[in-house]
Amino acid sequence: MRTDRTLAALVVVLTCVAISPARAEDAPPPAPTASDGAWSHTRFTVALPAEVTVVGLTYGVRPEVLYRFGDRGAVSRLRLAVGFLDGPDQLFIPLSLGYRAVLRQAHRIRPEVGAGVELQHRLVSDFPAVRQYGVYVEGGVGVAVDDRLSLGLVVAIDVMLYGGPGLGLGPRVFASWQL
Repeated sequence: MRTDRTLAALVVVLTCVAISPARAEDAPPPAPTASDGAWSHTRFTVALPAEVTVVGLTYGVRPEVLYRFGDRGAVSRLRLAVGFLDGPDQLFIPLSLGYRAVLRQAHRIRPEVGAGVELQHRLVSDFPAVRQYGVYVEGGVGVAVDDRLSLGLVVAIDVMLYGGPGLGLGPRVFASWQL
């Protein structure tokens, strides 16, 4: 009998707590407005990374476009990049399609990680063109200069799976601009 009373009292207390009026501090934050700085931009970001490939010794630029999925606070990006890198004995033209997560967007320091697929064209002097297909992973950090401009460093590791196996390592210094 006593267990029934205890159980009934517990149900009454839980019901009172569940239907109590919401407090102001429990309310979600207000939606961002057009005057909220970085949140007012479109879904697109363009970046101009300067890259040096350690394997193959090429250097140049790899412009990229990032498209943000979801709402203004989403971390997911679709990444499309094409590079033009020159070296002592080859012209290296990589085409990348992948995913990048830009973490902690509301902070000055923004870690970035990503992965994707890559098609590499190598125009080697005195040899036929070489095409390789593979995958890459990348990680780095961006530093917000203002609400649109970020500067940073990304290091990419690629593994070629078809057209001749191989590994690649490419550090990139970048400047990105939210449109």
